[in-house]
Amino acid sequence: MQSFRNGDVRTSLQYFDRANNAVPDNKLTPYLWQRGISYYYLDKFQEGHEQFSLDVKVNPLDVEEIVWDIACLARLQPSKF
Repeated sequence: MQSFRNGDVRTSLQYFDRANNAVPDNKLTPYLWQRGISYYYLDKFQEGHEQFSLDVKVNPLDVEEIVWDIACLARLQPSKF
C-alpha cells in the first residue's frame, strides 16, 4: 500500500500481484481488495470488477468493496448507470 500512497499505483499493483503469486492456489486473491483499487486507478476496470467480486464473496458485509465494484462496472458500462 505504501507505493499506492506515494502515488506509484503501477508499482503497488506489482507488489499485490507478487504477494498473490506467493500464496499457492490463489488463496490470497479474495482478500486483496487494495489490488482492486489499484486496478481502478490504472483504468483496468474489468480486472478491478473481478477482484472486488471475489472480495465480496468472502466478505459480503463490507460495503466499501461493493461500492468499488459498482464504480468499476459504471466505468465499464456507463450507459447502464
